Amino acid sequence: MSPSRWEEPSGSGLAGAAARVGSGVMILLVVLLAGLVVLGMATGTHRQFDKGEANLWVVISVQVLGVISLLALGGLARACIGVWQGHQRRILSWTAVAIPIWLLWAFLRIGEYAS
Repeated sequence: MSPSRWEEPSGSGLAGAAARVGSGVMILLVVLLAGLVVLGMATGTHRQFDKGEANLWVVISVQVLGVISLLALGGLARACIGVWQGHQRRILSWTAVAIPIWLLWAFLRIGEYAS
């Protein structure tokens, strides 16, 4: 009989458990980063800040990049859930895409607030 696709191959129990723990930690990180994006997008919709006024194109670009960041973080969360379920997903490629996009959004949001 061939093993079910849901069963782990013999000898990979520890590696499978480590992958599940790692994907669980990544899901928590993704939720935290997505929460920061949503909070930053909600508080960054106006142009007037304590230190001055931001240009309209800066506000729009930060909002658009926030949506792109949320989409990339959603892809990373989906990949993490796939690893949690035992499927091989491209978690490293999603991480390599989502984290730099989030960092760019964070730097632009800080720059928007500082303007």
